[in-house]
Amino acid sequence: QEAGFYDKNRTGELINRLSADTVVISRTLTDSIASGLRRVVEGIGGVAVLFYLTPKLTMLMLSVVPAVTIGGVVYGRYIRQLSKEVQDSLGKTTELAEETVSSIR
Repeated sequence: QEAGFYDKNRTGELINRLSADTVVISRTLTDSIASGLRRVVEGIGGVAVLFYLTPKLTMLMLSVVPAVTIGGVVYGRYIRQLSKEVQDSLGKTTELAEETVSSIR
């Protein structure tokens, strides 16, 4: 990174983001990928069984998938924005704690 980057961003905020991002990456690599693959296989298997049992009802059920997907995307963007705001607040709190501890010494 450029030296100016560290001048613009506070130490507490950088440390908080680094630790939070490390936790997110760790969870993603261990839990989310395995869980996601399992759910995809279960979903495909479930739809196949439903299609075998009642094709018309399955097609009706699948017709709502686009609307649910759009709702999920909108909600995901909202949650991402909230998450960013939480990270910003945590960064400010960590910075304040770091300054307080530094001033005690």
